[in-house]
Amino acid sequence: MLFGTNGIRGKLNELDSGLVFNVCYAFAKWTYKKTKKDSVRIAVAKDMRLTGDFYKSIAIAGLLYGEAEVIDIGITTSPTAEYYLHSKKLDGLVIITASHNPPEYNALKFVDYQGIPISPEKGLEIESEMKDIRSDWKKIRQIYQDSNANLIHANAILNDVCVNLDKNFLSMNKTVFFDPGNGTSALIIPHLMNSLNIKTISINAHLDGTFPGRMSEPTANNLKQTLEFAKSVKYDYGIALDGDADRLIMIDEKSNFISGDKVCALGAIHTLSRKKGNVVTTVATSNVLRDVVNEYGGKLIYTKVGAPYIVEKVIETNSVFAGEEVGGLINPTFSLAKDGPYWCIKILELFQDYYLKGKKFSDMVDELLPKYYNEKLKTYCKHSAKKEVMKKVINELEKETTSIIAIDGVRADLNENEWVLIRASGTEEFIRVFAEAKTQEKATSLAKNYLKLVENIISKYS
Repeated sequence: MLFGTNGIRGKLNELDSGLVFNVCYAFAKWTYKKTKKDSVRIAVAKDMRLTGDFYKSIAIAGLLYGEAEVIDIGITTSPTAEYYLHSKKLDGLVIITASHNPPEYNALKFVDYQGIPISPEKGLEIESEMKDIRSDWKKIRQIYQDSNANLIHANAILNDVCVNLDKNFLSMNKTVFFDPGNGTSALIIPHLMNSLNIKTISINAHLDGTFPGRMSEPTANNLKQTLEFAKSVKYDYGIALDGDADRLIMIDEKSNFISGDKVCALGAIHTLSRKKGNVVTTVATSNVLRDVVNEYGGKLIYTKVGAPYIVEKVIETNSVFAGEEVGGLINPTFSLAKDGPYWCIKILELFQDYYLKGKKFSDMVDELLPKYYNEKLKTYCKHSAKKEVMKKVINELEKETTSIIAIDGVRADLNENEWVLIRASGTEEFIRVFAEAKTQEKATSLAKNYLKLVENIISKYS
């Protein structure tokens, strides 16, 4: 199986040119079958990684050989590319980005004509198209260039948000602290902030695929220097994103890290206070989202980890909001993408109610009670052993509690405030253990105890 939880990724010698050409050819052929059209249009975007041009040229060649018309939209965020797909009513999208992964990696994310990222299951259908690769020179189509994708996305965000922002709020001098991590959000967020009369204080704001400022994933550990720098400046709230801007975390005016779980909870409050409905999240998400959804009259629906599964469940359940623990938020009425640029602006609609009352961003976050703490650990496990190991893990957890969610690994709710999730990585030779509790000490203790359980089971297969 080539496709992981969201596309195909690897280092340069793993993600070789022949594989990229073949899978892009197959994606074009698969798109023809699914759309039943005589001609399909597929967009290609990339981030700023050093291997981006290399992979883009091969991807375009593969799509052309698959007889697709190609629109090259250049360097964009992933949500920008997905919004472009939606707004132009295209038939598919290939994004060349390894998202939050280290700089030596790159990847291809595929999105279908419905705006749904390709899952491992759909990936198998695409892989079947690689068996007989051939084309007709008379059917090779053209490449078109469109450099307007970032502007199209930005204008759509402003049109969505500005109608709900108070003029008094917009006239006040506000400042946002911004760390794009040398990623593509630097192409769009400063424009958004400037359009709203918001000053931006930036760090790591130039595009650089080697990520010299910090590692791409916006975790608390990776943002240590960012948080230290934030202490030396004054601002109203801060934002940090990963390389392709589909993950958003926030920073309060006291330079405290606000995790993706809490950002999702804020997004849910904003959405459900205006429109009741279903909310989709993954089994790895904190109970802070559960509590908010219950308080605001929504219904929480769990699904597997990964953008394809989240989006599929959003469509299936007609949900009004979706979010995952790493800071990926979706407003389905705007786009099916996890959209960091959109939500770093959309949160203003919620924040303005506090700001106009003289309150701070930290006051808004502090209302997310009760507080939860998390621990995430992992241990090595061969791909070939994962299936049997996870069967044993589920059997052991079923002995401890009847509150089991086994749609992606296994999540066991130990009591109202404590849970553990054990799941095999979809792309790496690891089994991951997540734990949550009311104190950090308890969360860490739970994670370590269940990691030992997993390691004992794995040892029988070594």
